[in-house]
Amino acid sequence: MDRALDSGSRGCGFDSRQARQMDAMEKGKRIRIFTDGGSSGNPGKAAAGFVVYERDKLIALHGESLGYATNNFAEYRALELALEWIKSRGLFVSQLDIFCDSELLVKQLTGEYKVRSGSLREIHQRIKEHFQAFKAVEVNWIPREKNRLADWLVKSILKGEKAP
Repeated sequence: MDRALDSGSRGCGFDSRQARQMDAMEKGKRIRIFTDGGSSGNPGKAAAGFVVYERDKLIALHGESLGYATNNFAEYRALELALEWIKSRGLFVSQLDIFCDSELLVKQLTGEYKVRSGSLREIHQRIKEHFQAFKAVEVNWIPREKNRLADWLVKSILKGEKAP
């Protein structure tokens, strides 16, 4: 019975290759998300964008217009869009590393600041619910210079250029 996972054994229908695949599935993927949101005026014409990497491979680049919104709402919406994208693709992600240049968003999601704005409370709660799907989530602040691709997406949309 103990030999069931050995490659030579046919006892339970698994070979060592299948066992390694199952082990990898249990571990899941580690994904990095870079998000940005912005508005022309505050509130004003708003956009959100996100970039997703698995290791160093770019796997998603998405941006969209949000209509009329505040900058803070756009920052939150960018993260929510990224989380919805992961869920819609059925990706098994265990570790999620989030990077954004909004200090407010990071401090509210990590619990350092309270969410006082009623318009942000709902989206904040939805994002926290999305986090439950992952074994580990890290939310990190980065300077705008290290968030260039997501920043470029948002600025392109706000200028009226077509998002990729």
